[in-house]
Amino acid sequence: MSNAARVLPATEVFEHFLEPRQGFLKVVEPRESGSIGLKEWVTANKPELRADLTRHGGLLLRNFANKTADFQAAMEGLFGSENLIESYAGGMSRRNKVSEKTFVSTLFPRVGGLPQHFEMSYLRTWPLFISFYCEQPSPYGGNTPISYGRGLLKNLDKKLLGKFDQEGVCYLRAYKNQAYQGVFPTWQEAFESSDPAAAEKFCRANGFEFHWTAERDFKTVNVSQGTVHHPQTREKLFFNHALTSSFYSGNKKILSPSFEGLSSALKPEVVEEVCAMAIDEVPYGAAWGKSRKPIELSVQQDLRAAFYDNMVSFAWKKGDMLILDNLLVAHGRDPFIGERSILTVMAHSHSERA
Repeated sequence: MSNAARVLPATEVFEHFLEPRQGFLKVVEPRESGSIGLKEWVTANKPELRADLTRHGGLLLRNFANKTADFQAAMEGLFGSENLIESYAGGMSRRNKVSEKTFVSTLFPRVGGLPQHFEMSYLRTWPLFISFYCEQPSPYGGNTPISYGRGLLKNLDKKLLGKFDQEGVCYLRAYKNQAYQGVFPTWQEAFESSDPAAAEKFCRANGFEFHWTAERDFKTVNVSQGTVHHPQTREKLFFNHALTSSFYSGNKKILSPSFEGLSSALKPEVVEEVCAMAIDEVPYGAAWGKSRKPIELSVQQDLRAAFYDNMVSFAWKKGDMLILDNLLVAHGRDPFIGERSILTVMAHSHSERA
């Protein structure tokens, strides 16, 4: 068996933590850069890596020998090809496929920043794991900052956490029939089909309320969880999309934290237009699941602060592979300048529904 394909002893790789105090995000590198093949090593060390994801939230594999095609192959070796997710239907971001199960991470404008979020947590079914691969780092900016969910729990007010647990989150979407500012997905992009019946079928299957406007725009409303239990450890975790999905602040003169990060990518008149919209008119709105009252600006600001207090970041290097437990680790994206190519693969669709 070749050196690249066997379970390597600890002396062959160097391990350290991006956040040593919390044992958060283990970084693994060959002691000799490029001496170990990525997909072979990941496949051979599957049990240890899966355990590390639960213990530490994520893994950054750096300086392994690899090419772009090895990214999906490594994820297949770690989770099984049959467990990789093929569809992003119902997604919030514009995102293209580059292969059957590999996507461009996001098509949001480079000048805009994306706040911390748990992937697809606005649905009742979501990936347990998400991974990223750096095909081309940007010359400036473009980091993928991440926040540790276990630390987040310690920062959040217990009453607020209890409210999310009891009420869940109501998501309101207003999808345009045509491209809107090149930022927000059309309903055709969001539901991966130009057939209205396909969009309606997805909504019914996922418990969405929906209706078509006279302009053939598509509006949806769905309620999803505010917290979940980790399937391995059974610990309760904050898990929703309330911060990222809140473009409504309740004050026409104040931008919501989420919309503030994106506003630099929009014309001033568009920012003003969105700020003047009601919660059921903004592209993305978030309300409390039972009362349907908008999530308050003060809550949005508290969430942003809690994520920030538990955030770490690193500069991408070409060939980096980042693997996250999606329930334990949130992620975002910094603005950037120049060309940047980050790919993503998701694994193990999961739901807490009976």
